[in-house]
Amino acid sequence: MVRALPSNLKSWSFDQFMALAESGLFKEQPHVELIDGQIYDKISQNHPHFYIVAIVTDALKAVFGLGSAISSQSTVRLGPKDGPEPDIAVFRGKMRDYARGWPDPGDMVLVVEVGDSTVQEDIRFKAPLLIGPG
Repeated sequence: MVRALPSNLKSWSFDQFMALAESGLFKEQPHVELIDGQIYDKISQNHPHFYIVAIVTDALKAVFGLGSAISSQSTVRLGPKDGPEPDIAVFRGKMRDYARGWPDPGDMVLVVEVGDSTVQEDIRFKAPLLIGPG
């Protein structure tokens, strides 16, 4: 998370943010997240980040089992104005439980952020948000 996208300081809701994403507005910035109503553009990942996320995701699938509700680098709904994109999120139940809608914030069991070049920003902005629901 490096810079806020221009939004004229409008505070976006999660539903508005997802509607913008579904409309294709973020085509040029495929990895964006909503934090406290503001839209942030995420920087590209380096190879070590990619590798660690893949290894940890595989390990979590082994621990939680086939079909478990594990998402990697996907938007999660944490509140009315928060939709971060953690590296890995684990939710209660099976992935099929969420076929018709987003998991509730209370469904989150575990969240993993792999820190490298953005670790200070992740600690400052995302950690309090991700710790809040649990």
